[in-house]
Amino acid sequence: MRKLLLLCLLASGCSDETLIPKNKCGVPCAISLREILLSEDALEVTCRPSTSVCDEDGVPSCPDYVPPESQELCGLLEDDDCNPSTTEADILFPPGDWKNKCHLTEKGACKKANLVCIDGELVCDPSYARPEVCDSRLQDEDCDGLVNGMDQSIVLSSPPFGYNGDISTVNVGVCRAGVARCIDGVEVYQGMVTPGEEVCGNRLDDDCDGFVDEASDDSEPRSFLLVIDHSGSMDAYIDSVENALCSWSLSRPQDIFGVAAFGVNGRSEGYLMISPFSSATDACADMLGFSYYAGSREYSANATLRFLEEEDWLTEERAVIIFTDEEYQAYEPDDGPRLIESCEANNYTVGVYALLYFHDSFASIAAGCNGWLDELSVNPELMANSLASRFAGSCD
Repeated sequence: MRKLLLLCLLASGCSDETLIPKNKCGVPCAISLREILLSEDALEVTCRPSTSVCDEDGVPSCPDYVPPESQELCGLLEDDDCNPSTTEADILFPPGDWKNKCHLTEKGACKKANLVCIDGELVCDPSYARPEVCDSRLQDEDCDGLVNGMDQSIVLSSPPFGYNGDISTVNVGVCRAGVARCIDGVEVYQGMVTPGEEVCGNRLDDDCDGFVDEASDDSEPRSFLLVIDHSGSMDAYIDSVENALCSWSLSRPQDIFGVAAFGVNGRSEGYLMISPFSSATDACADMLGFSYYAGSREYSANATLRFLEEEDWLTEERAVIIFTDEEYQAYEPDDGPRLIESCEANNYTVGVYALLYFHDSFASIAAGCNGWLDELSVNPELMANSLASRFAGSCD
């Protein structure tokens, strides 16, 4: 520098500009392989150059220079590796990388997560956490340390409540719907009870048919007297009654059936025998082929007694079944007491299908003849099922 100053003095003179080396001081600088790079050369190796400073001899230095990182860093807003094609979103340390500690800090499936940069922080990739499901592998999918049924946030594929039996049996007898639960890796309906075999003597309706402790088989032949109201008010029910009786009786080929009508116009006391004691096939044919004029009073007890005056019971097991939409009516005041006396003497029961609000009028007959009361219905299947259940037999 002194030599340069002397040369300038011997000449006509030098300005301050002449004394400072051009393109070396105050320009972008970088250091690469221990060499100072200036201006364009510096910008070729870094996107964050420092600024060169020259000493009194004009020798430049590059203070405070920080070289680019080998890869993008998490948490800095600038381009750490001076590669515009990479961003913080590209930062990823897979399982096994020494920087990835997810296997130590996380639970369940998240132990195998990648370490990623989100909002300037290195975190275990939260997308590895998924809804908890019921599976036999006992996976903790949502990474909360709980598996399957222990996790209250579990997502089941089954509806919350379910029933695998005939829907008509739910809440009948012991049958109940169940609550969806994950047990041993399998989705089940906990608490569900479907129809099973009837167990004799436990006072429970095990097969969920509405009856308790009935036997599954009733092989002893029975005689049934079917006493049917044929008055005009039965128009809404008569087809249902006949269809129910034919469906039920034809399933009992070992039994005998007689059919009596009451409420028939133009007949003495409204009574008429439709079919004497015979097979289910014959009785059903006679019943369906019967034509009549409706309009008489409904003397059910009288019709029962008159039939039994003409026909004898053919089996030891016997039952009378009355179908009517009217309250109990007597031809003679003592019809009811005489029917009770007859059923006691001849060992038969009397059951009645009547409208619910007329049940009380038949209660004394049903009780006196060890019988029962059921609802008259326009649904033949309902009555056929009821008959099948009632006469399935009683357990010992």
